[in-house]
Amino acid sequence: IISNNYFDRRIRKGFIITFILLTIGASCEWIGNSIDGKRFCNWYNMDIIFHRVIKFMELSILPVLPIICSKTIFEIKETSSKINGLLLKITIISMTLEEVLMIGGEVFWVDEKNIYYHAELYNIYIITFILATMYMVSSALKFSKYSQNNKRLEINAILAFIILSVFIQILNPEIKTCWLTVAVSGMYMYIYYNGLIQSIDKLTGLLNQSCYNTYLENNENKKFTLIIFDANNFKFINDNLGHDFGDRVLSAIARIIKEQYSPYGKCYRIGGDEFAVIIEKNIGKIEEINQKFIEKLEIEKMSVPELPHVSYGVSIYDPNSVYTVEDTKNKADNEMYTYKKKYKEKQKNK
Repeated sequence: IISNNYFDRRIRKGFIITFILLTIGASCEWIGNSIDGKRFCNWYNMDIIFHRVIKFMELSILPVLPIICSKTIFEIKETSSKINGLLLKITIISMTLEEVLMIGGEVFWVDEKNIYYHAELYNIYIITFILATMYMVSSALKFSKYSQNNKRLEINAILAFIILSVFIQILNPEIKTCWLTVAVSGMYMYIYYNGLIQSIDKLTGLLNQSCYNTYLENNENKKFTLIIFDANNFKFINDNLGHDFGDRVLSAIARIIKEQYSPYGKCYRIGGDEFAVIIEKNIGKIEEINQKFIEKLEIEKMSVPELPHVSYGVSIYDPNSVYTVEDTKNKADNEMYTYKKKYKEKQKNK
């Protein structure tokens, strides 16, 4: 994690905290099981006190891990929601109640023989863990949607694994699956996020050029529409208004592209000021969708007058035709440059 240059400081710190707590919690379970029923220090019953502290730490840490994982990986401004906020509040209330009940000995207790038992209200611990897991699952699904469902299969498999393991633990509390589940899930989450972050353009949040090329290489048997976009006169913006402003312009264009096209397909940044969209459904409504994109761009220009006009070209790939994917790309490119040329001539004649 420390040596991973793809993660920013917040992500790196969150993953490190998660795995440190995971190590502490799993160690507490191992120590607790090792000393259960063994008296090794009769001085002021220190062995019993030690056993209670170890179990308190274990039961306190486990429900915290899904929340830290969620906050670290999945929660950004674009994925926040009132429902998730409410679920988090309920989870925190449940965690607080669990802590209070554990102190009172109503969740677990250790007898004079240093044997650990579940107490009458042990289920509050299970409920808290389920709530925390639900919160993480909800955040993960929202994040998956935000990232255009890229690697959706992987995150769904991880979540299914977590949910199944939680239910196994509920059905038979004697089976020790929680920490094994959390440990394996933590590694899966790291692998998933590491792959995801390498497929996203950092500036715009769209899928990057590598993802775009991979799609075109691996989907020659699918019918799809390819739209290629280019920001007109973007060099002028960079040279005269600065690269920071240019970055804000690109981010604004990317946001509008994503808002308009992501319900129908995947959106990519494929170059400096070039974007692409690949649509597999509603192919017959492309003109209508494109028109709404132009309208949204014009609305955005009211607040950002410097926002450039965006030219685009459309081409439909059909695996049953004689045209290749490369032909489709060239056709979309040529149409985009024709549109760009017409726009420049129109501006000159004004």
